[in-house]
Amino acid sequence: MKKKATILISSISLILVSLLLAETLLVKVQTTVLRKSPQFYATVIGSLKYGDQVEKIAEENGWVKVKTADQVEGWLHSSAVETKKIRLLAMNQILKTEASSQEVALAGKGFTKELEKAYREKNKGLNYAAVDKMLRVKVSLAELKKFLQEGKLGEWSEPR
Repeated sequence: MKKKATILISSISLILVSLLLAETLLVKVQTTVLRKSPQFYATVIGSLKYGDQVEKIAEENGWVKVKTADQVEGWLHSSAVETKKIRLLAMNQILKTEASSQEVALAGKGFTKELEKAYREKNKGLNYAAVDKMLRVKVSLAELKKFLQEGKLGEWSEPR
């Protein structure tokens, strides 16, 4: 009986330690894809959007293996995520805790409404529709792999 209790306590302790050591990451880009392996041309197994939370499992050469809320495991490039920040709220103050989808999109681009308005007024000749069009371009995995190989990027890059 004492041996079973010891095993139970050890198991619970191990679970608690792993939960405390688990690192939560937040997606910091507008959209990103979860890949089967840590390569830009690897099979896509899911997609994530700005603000989604994932649990970090491992790291490898600029890639992070994560588990989603749906328990799907896959790889994200480390540039698409950041460590979840703990926010302390002031007592007895009303704070805005949610952002509109437009504010989230602007924040993902690094703009506030006011900053974007001022920039547009200062740069009236720029074609903002072209930027939006570029965001909608889809590239196949084969095209992406060919681009990386020809440009000697990613795993085909020259050693430094």
